[in-house]
Amino acid sequence: MKKAYENLAALINRLGYGNTMILLLWFDLLIRTEGDSHPEQGILYLPAGNPKAFLYNNYLDHYNQVNTVPATQFYHMWDTHYWRVEIKRLSNFSMCNMCTEIKSCMADKHL
Repeated sequence: MKKAYENLAALINRLGYGNTMILLLWFDLLIRTEGDSHPEQGILYLPAGNPKAFLYNNYLDHYNQVNTVPATQFYHMWDTHYWRVEIKRLSNFSMCNMCTEIKSCMADKHL
């Protein structure tokens, strides 16, 4: 499925539909592969501990920062098109201290 999305993104780029459409495809793939739906509330949850800034950096890294949208447009797209997508809250009780510290160091390197 990931390869099909990448082929579609390449086609959209060649046809000149713009970076926003490629971002929507990337975000849709992220939701389909990592999202977890809540059947009663209709909310899609992404894995805990990955703030929006971390996901934006993953998006930039995925496309090698070529033909990407600025962070403000990324956050605006999230708020307008994917307002039912949330990041799970991270409970400090669900991870050991070492895991929490490693996760924090990894997040600092991407910001």
